[in-house]
Amino acid sequence: MIRYDDANYGSINNRAITQIPEQDFNRGLSDAIPDVLQGLRTKALPHRLQHHALHRDRSLALCHFAAQFQRTDGDLRQAMLQAAYYGAILVNARSRALAQARQEGTGAAAAIDEAGEDIAVFTCISNGLSVEVYTHYCEDEQYYQNLVGRASLLEPQGRILIRNIQDLARSKSYQLAALLGAELGGEEEKDEKEVKKDTPRRSRRLQAQQD
Repeated sequence: MIRYDDANYGSINNRAITQIPEQDFNRGLSDAIPDVLQGLRTKALPHRLQHHALHRDRSLALCHFAAQFQRTDGDLRQAMLQAAYYGAILVNARSRALAQARQEGTGAAAAIDEAGEDIAVFTCISNGLSVEVYTHYCEDEQYYQNLVGRASLLEPQGRILIRNIQDLARSKSYQLAALLGAELGGEEEKDEKEVKKDTPRRSRRLQAQQD
């Protein structure tokens, strides 16, 4: 799994996500503790955006990727359920950030609407032998978790799958920061050029399911 050499973007392992408002989806549930969470370092963001932090200190914000691991003899179903919770948290956090961008007018309305249609939150689960990748999003107040990739970690395709999803999630973090008016040294522009051609849209995904 990639650990990025990036002053603005990082990883946190096995730390509880504590800084989220209590809502219907998490009421009565314990704090989520992903094995890996990746996103922008809160300290890299302007002060007016630091309330998007997911932890009290040494925090990440605007995260779009989380991972959960099981032992090689473990059942991936439990990891899948945990990933569903992580995904719901990150989708909710992204929605709140987009709402702020609309309210403050820090991004073009069309760009914000387009971002709202992106499939932008990803999780992966693994037992050390195989990996599964899921997308997460809300539509019409319904939450969706879709399996979009599965591969063996004994073959190169498994590592490539994880790397590609991590890169895509990283680009989404930078793009969201840009919509919120944060200038982070041009990284978001570079990332968008690299992954734009492969970015899924929710409408395309739903059309593919219908076909």
